[in-house]
Amino acid sequence: MSVTNHWLVQDHILLCVLDEISSVEEVLLWEREVIAILSQYPNQRVHLIYDARIAQQLPKLTVLGNLRINDYMYDNWQIVVGLNPVIKMIANVTGYVLKSRLKLTADMPEALAFLQHMDDALPDLKIAWQQFNSSNT
Repeated sequence: MSVTNHWLVQDHILLCVLDEISSVEEVLLWEREVIAILSQYPNQRVHLIYDARIAQQLPKLTVLGNLRINDYMYDNWQIVVGLNPVIKMIANVTGYVLKSRLKLTADMPEALAFLQHMDDALPDLKIAWQQFNSSNT
Protein backbone atom coordinates (compact mmCIF):
# COMPACT_ATOMS: atom_id res chain seq x y z
CA MET A 1 0.00 0.00 0.00
CA SER A 2 1.09 3.49 -0.57
CA VAL A 3 -0.88 6.21 1.16
CA THR A 4 1.07 9.02 2.69
CA ASN A 5 -0.57 11.43 5.14
CA HIS A 6 0.74 14.98 5.48
CA TRP A 7 -0.56 18.06 7.24
CA LEU A 8 -1.16 20.63 4.52
CA VAL A 9 -2.31 23.07 7.20
CA GLN A 10 -1.30 21.81 10.64
CA ASP A 11 -4.33 20.60 12.61
CA HIS A 12 -6.78 21.73 9.87
CA ILE A 13 -6.18 19.97 6.53
CA LEU A 14 -4.83 16.45 6.25
CA LEU A 15 -3.57 15.57 2.78
CA CYS A 16 -3.71 11.85 1.95
CA VAL A 17 -1.68 11.07 -1.16
CA LEU A 18 -2.96 7.84 -2.69
CA ASP A 19 -0.65 5.79 -4.86
CA GLU A 20 -2.08 2.30 -4.64
CA ILE A 21 -4.46 0.57 -2.25
CA SER A 22 -5.11 -2.98 -3.24
CA SER A 23 -6.37 -4.90 -0.22
CA VAL A 24 -8.98 -4.56 2.48
CA GLU A 25 -6.26 -4.82 5.13
CA GLU A 26 -4.42 -1.85 3.61
CA VAL A 27 -7.58 0.26 3.63
CA LEU A 28 -8.33 -0.61 7.24
CA LEU A 29 -4.76 0.13 8.32
CA TRP A 30 -4.88 3.55 6.65
CA GLU A 31 -8.32 4.23 8.14
CA ARG A 32 -7.06 3.44 11.67
CA GLU A 33 -4.18 5.89 11.19
CA VAL A 34 -6.49 8.68 10.02
CA ILE A 35 -9.08 8.01 12.73
CA ALA A 36 -6.30 8.19 15.35
CA ILE A 37 -5.37 11.61 13.97
CA LEU A 38 -8.97 12.86 13.76
CA SER A 39 -9.70 11.62 17.31
CA GLN A 40 -7.20 14.15 18.62
CA TYR A 41 -9.43 16.98 17.31
CA PRO A 42 -12.98 16.22 18.48
CA ASN A 43 -14.16 19.84 18.50
CA GLN A 44 -12.18 21.20 15.59
CA ARG A 45 -12.64 21.27 11.85
CA VAL A 46 -10.19 18.93 10.15
CA HIS A 47 -10.75 18.50 6.43
CA LEU A 48 -9.32 15.64 4.37
CA ILE A 49 -7.99 15.94 0.85
CA TYR A 50 -7.43 12.66 -0.98
CA ASP A 51 -4.93 13.25 -3.77
CA ALA A 52 -5.68 10.39 -6.16
CA ARG A 53 -4.04 11.89 -9.26
CA ILE A 54 -1.37 9.18 -9.39
CA ALA A 55 -3.43 6.32 -7.95
CA GLN A 56 -2.97 3.12 -9.91
CA GLN A 57 -5.44 1.00 -7.99
CA LEU A 58 -8.16 1.69 -5.43
CA PRO A 59 -10.19 -0.64 -3.20
CA LYS A 60 -13.52 -2.10 -4.17
CA LEU A 61 -16.60 0.02 -3.59
CA THR A 62 -17.90 -2.45 -0.99
CA VAL A 63 -14.82 -1.77 1.14
CA LEU A 64 -15.27 2.00 0.94
CA GLY A 65 -18.92 1.70 1.93
CA ASN A 66 -17.95 0.04 5.22
CA LEU A 67 -15.42 2.59 6.41
CA ARG A 68 -15.97 4.28 9.78
CA ILE A 69 -14.02 7.42 8.92
CA ASN A 70 -17.22 9.36 8.24
CA ASP A 71 -18.18 8.95 11.90
CA TYR A 72 -15.24 11.25 12.68
CA MET A 73 -15.79 13.84 9.96
CA TYR A 74 -18.79 15.69 11.46
CA ASP A 75 -19.25 18.82 9.33
CA ASN A 76 -15.78 18.64 7.79
CA TRP A 77 -15.15 18.21 4.09
CA GLN A 78 -13.57 15.31 2.25
CA ILE A 79 -12.22 16.27 -1.16
CA VAL A 80 -11.06 13.86 -3.83
CA VAL A 81 -8.55 15.31 -6.30
CA GLY A 82 -8.08 13.46 -9.57
CA LEU A 83 -11.13 12.70 -11.60
CA ASN A 84 -10.41 9.72 -13.75
CA PRO A 85 -13.74 8.01 -14.52
CA VAL A 86 -13.27 5.13 -12.06
CA ILE A 87 -12.35 7.40 -9.14
CA LYS A 88 -15.21 9.75 -9.98
CA MET A 89 -17.74 6.91 -9.96
CA ILE A 90 -16.41 5.45 -6.70
CA ALA A 91 -16.36 8.83 -4.97
CA ASN A 92 -19.86 9.79 -6.16
CA VAL A 93 -21.45 6.54 -5.04
CA THR A 94 -19.54 6.45 -1.73
CA GLY A 95 -20.43 10.06 -0.91
CA TYR A 96 -24.09 9.46 -1.65
CA VAL A 97 -24.31 6.20 0.30
CA LEU A 98 -22.49 7.57 3.34
CA LYS A 99 -24.18 10.98 3.18
CA SER A 100 -20.83 12.67 3.62
CA ARG A 101 -19.64 16.12 2.66
CA LEU A 102 -17.69 15.04 -0.37
CA LYS A 103 -16.39 17.22 -3.19
CA LEU A 104 -14.72 15.98 -6.36
CA THR A 105 -12.16 18.21 -8.06
CA ALA A 106 -9.90 17.88 -11.06
CA ASP A 107 -6.84 19.47 -9.48
CA MET A 108 -5.39 20.79 -6.27
CA PRO A 109 -6.00 24.52 -6.98
CA GLU A 110 -9.71 23.78 -7.43
CA ALA A 111 -9.78 21.77 -4.17
CA LEU A 112 -8.01 24.50 -2.23
CA ALA A 113 -10.22 27.26 -3.65
CA PHE A 114 -13.31 25.27 -2.65
CA LEU A 115 -12.08 24.73 0.92
CA GLN A 116 -11.01 28.37 1.20
CA HIS A 117 -14.56 29.37 0.28
CA MET A 118 -16.22 26.86 2.62
CA ASP A 119 -14.09 27.49 5.73
CA ASP A 120 -13.14 31.11 6.34
CA ALA A 121 -11.08 30.17 9.40
CA LEU A 122 -8.36 28.68 7.20
CA PRO A 123 -5.19 30.61 6.36
CA ASP A 124 -4.40 31.47 2.74
CA LEU A 125 -4.33 28.02 1.10
CA LYS A 126 -2.41 29.15 -1.98
CA ILE A 127 0.48 30.08 0.30
CA ALA A 128 0.08 26.86 2.33
CA TRP A 129 0.24 24.81 -0.90
CA GLN A 130 3.36 26.66 -2.08
CA GLN A 131 5.03 26.11 1.28
CA PHE A 132 4.05 22.43 1.28
CA ASN A 133 5.43 21.94 -2.22
CA SER A 134 8.71 23.69 -1.43
CA SER A 135 9.25 21.60 1.70
CA ASN A 136 8.39 18.29 -0.01
CA THR A 137 10.48 18.51 -3.17
